[in-house]
Amino acid sequence: MSVRRRMGAMVSIGALILVAIHLGDGLIGWSNAHFGWRLGVLALIGVVVVLTLGAFHLPQRLLRRGWACFPILYLVLVSTWVLARSADDDEPSVWVLEPAAVGFAAVSWTWRTAIGYALIAAALLPLSLFLVDGSVDRQILLRAIIHLGNVAFVVIVFAIDAQLRALRSSEREVERNAALAAAAGARAGAHARLTALIHDEVLTALTLAMRTTVIPESVATQAGRALAVLRGAAVPTEGQPGRLHADLAALARDKGLRFVAPPGATRIALPDQAANALVAACAQAIENSLRHARPVAGASSVRRCLRLTAEPGRVVVTVEDDGSGFEPDDVAPDRLGLRASMLARMRSVPGGGAQVRSGWGRGTVVELSWVGPVAGDTGSGTGGANGGTNADPHAGSRISGLATPAARVVLVLVWATGAVQSALLWHTYPQPAAIGVALLVSLAGALALSAPADDPLPRWATLTVAAVAPVNALLLLPQLGGGPGERAWLLQTGAYLAALLMVRGRRGPGLASVGAMAAAVIAWGARVDAPSATVVAVLSLPVAAAAVGLAWSALLRRMLTRLTAHRRADAASARALTAERAALARTATELHAIARVAGPPLRRVVELTAVDPPEPLSPADRMECRIAEAHIRDRLRAPALAEADVAVAVDAARRRGVEVLLLDDRADRVEPAGRAETVGQAGRADRVEPLEDGFTAALVELIGAHGAGSVTVRLLPQGRAVFATVLCNGPGGDERTELDRLGREVHTSRDSMAPSEST
Repeated sequence: MSVRRRMGAMVSIGALILVAIHLGDGLIGWSNAHFGWRLGVLALIGVVVVLTLGAFHLPQRLLRRGWACFPILYLVLVSTWVLARSADDDEPSVWVLEPAAVGFAAVSWTWRTAIGYALIAAALLPLSLFLVDGSVDRQILLRAIIHLGNVAFVVIVFAIDAQLRALRSSEREVERNAALAAAAGARAGAHARLTALIHDEVLTALTLAMRTTVIPESVATQAGRALAVLRGAAVPTEGQPGRLHADLAALARDKGLRFVAPPGATRIALPDQAANALVAACAQAIENSLRHARPVAGASSVRRCLRLTAEPGRVVVTVEDDGSGFEPDDVAPDRLGLRASMLARMRSVPGGGAQVRSGWGRGTVVELSWVGPVAGDTGSGTGGANGGTNADPHAGSRISGLATPAARVVLVLVWATGAVQSALLWHTYPQPAAIGVALLVSLAGALALSAPADDPLPRWATLTVAAVAPVNALLLLPQLGGGPGERAWLLQTGAYLAALLMVRGRRGPGLASVGAMAAAVIAWGARVDAPSATVVAVLSLPVAAAAVGLAWSALLRRMLTRLTAHRRADAASARALTAERAALARTATELHAIARVAGPPLRRVVELTAVDPPEPLSPADRMECRIAEAHIRDRLRAPALAEADVAVAVDAARRRGVEVLLLDDRADRVEPAGRAETVGQAGRADRVEPLEDGFTAALVELIGAHGAGSVTVRLLPQGRAVFATVLCNGPGGDERTELDRLGREVHTSRDSMAPSEST
């Protein structure tokens, strides 16, 4: 569901609540008005009902027209009321719907236009009365001042809209990171299969070669297959640099589009599958634009642009036009160009994504993206490279939009309009000092409500806001006598703040605040023997505000729940992605290291069989095959021991004729310091500390001291007092040395079994 549809639904529900609560007063106030004007009121109510019932079902294009129709029809009714009124009418019955009209204006138009509309709507009735009657009733003027505060609805609607867009962005980030994690998993799986191939092909070829002198055809074939496997491991996954840029430039040139790309775009290289999908989906997007986009009113042609952008880990191709546009939600299911050729094509590629932004008269933007390792990218953004983590983990959780500086400024301005009205009525209060205290309490509530904290509102601020309505009721009601009139504004202010408190996630305190104020009003009515109609009139707006706040808080609670769930999914996806990347980096490093060791002897085997007549393998050639085969087995059995100085000492010993066997019996294998650094910070959580330099030096010395026989090095399971054992078998007998983690000798024995090995 689009963000705009959600906002329209919230405003529609609020408008329906206002209609339901004030319907009785409206029927009384309009019964003597002109028949045509009454039909207009019925049409306005009908629009509210249709927009509310169809908020989640009607096409968005139809909803947008209804949202824009409501504020216009409202202005028509308010401006013509002075001509359609009867002698008994004090004010238009639709005036209570002005907050809804302002809300629909905010949903339909830009924020500047919506603020202008709010100001015009507040001033329209007094202006109409002045033009027709030559004067404005004092009560109308005072209420018009209060109506200026409806500007707050514009700020609230746009603030919530911004948070909902952040929610949608979070949804897309989750989808993008999930695709990236899937792509990384697929690549890691491919490398795992490649490792199995190396075990089956490379080791087999080396083993066969070191056992023969005359090379049979089967051995040469096996060596060729092994070299092919190694070339596959060594060739980078990126495609040809500049290929994507060249293909897109040619496409834009053929279709007559302006092509925009950063200076370094010619160096961009990404996998062929991703590049092919981007170019094909881009071609379909251009074709759709050429076929369907028409110039808007006042334009003679449609301007189109193809844009290529890149940032670390992400490439984006955008097709833009300023044509007639369309509503993506209204596209028929059988229209495959959008769904199959563009969206489905990109989403079928691991790491691919696509989105379409358009609207009637607003042009169309098709954004095609791919997330993954991009060679030669020139951007400075983070894109998907960081797994979608946010700098601020709480960003976006202020979904009510009331924690912004703009919301605080507007709430203070609304308070100021009420303060002006109270100042104009100052002489009517028996105890003006109490009214001054009530104004300060209301200001404190407005400041606390807009506290820059995550939703739900902190406890201290919640108590401050919740106290405004009952405190104002206690201060104001004794000043009203039997006829509150426009002096009830402070009561309404407390209710409005309580309603917004519900929107900020504190439904219980908000309801309690309104309930306490309602109880005070009822007690006041009984004490002064006020008519029930008066009590109902005083409570109608606070009750309506509370109902709207309750409905909005329920909707926002669902959205906040989704946002939290998406954040957790995003974090889990980022963790999975980090683990996959670390595994992929380790595997790639291992494969390239094996290719460096096994490549030369295998190529020697192929070269000797390629000459005519084929030449036999020399003892030195067979030795190289033997050394390479043993080294690869070392890396598979004990990778921590098959690096750097230890590997050099082992190779030298084998060339002297010593049989060397390296074993690692630990569940979590230690990685040597040299290799650990290649994994990076992302992989440090899943490995234990590297081998100590002292241990490596002691092991090299023990291996180098033997010129015949065999040497078996075994790293023992973790938790033992002895870190490793070195068993040397030679002409002089057997010698067993036990070493600790730092390479210090724990125990040395000859021709005997050490007790630690028996366990």
